[in-house]
Amino acid sequence: MKILLVVFVSILAVITAGLHFHFSAILPIFAILGFGLYWLTRDPPPQLPQDSASAWDGPGRGPYFRVYFRNKPDETCGGEDPKEGDGFR
Repeated sequence: MKILLVVFVSILAVITAGLHFHFSAILPIFAILGFGLYWLTRDPPPQLPQDSASAWDGPGRGPYFRVYFRNKPDETCGGEDPKEGDGFR
């Protein structure tokens, strides 16, 4: 969010300077956008947990993954439905 704010304020400053000093602000705006894109993409993307299995969602549909997390079932309620008797059913 900070990068977006810095890029937005920088673009406004370049546009204002371009209007005041009578120059085209296109090249500095592209430089600012490129710098912002660089800062957004330099960090590695978030990784999936080690015990997760992923499979393609279908052929030719893009990089959409269906992720299955292998968590233990919650055994604290003794096998009964925790919502039963609370007015939900």
